[in-house]
Amino acid sequence: MTQITNQRNTTINESQTSNSSKDGITITVSDPTQHNCKIGIRVKPAKLPEDEILEITTMCGHGMISQYLARQTLLDMKRGKLTSQEAAEFLATPCICGVFNPKRAQRLLEELAELWCFDES
Repeated sequence: MTQITNQRNTTINESQTSNSSKDGITITVSDPTQHNCKIGIRVKPAKLPEDEILEITTMCGHGMISQYLARQTLLDMKRGKLTSQEAAEFLATPCICGVFNPKRAQRLLEELAELWCFDES
């Protein structure tokens, strides 16, 4: 029987390791305490927002930036209610982890403001 030593110097027998395959993604779990961890997206791709909005919403590591907040902020920016800097700072407020990059968001919002059209009827 093969033994595996992980980063915490815990020895795990080969019989304790497991392979998990679901949704086309295969992961190997070598730590029995992390057996229920998995990788993947559990949503229909049709329900995901556009790639440009996803670029903004995924800048928070905890997913606290809503796609609706990003769209509304972009709309307010196009209406002239917010500058790109104010919009980026506003989008950064729900991010609890601090990973959200307001300067990058400002650049993305400026690019999107030129490309996107909103029908306000």
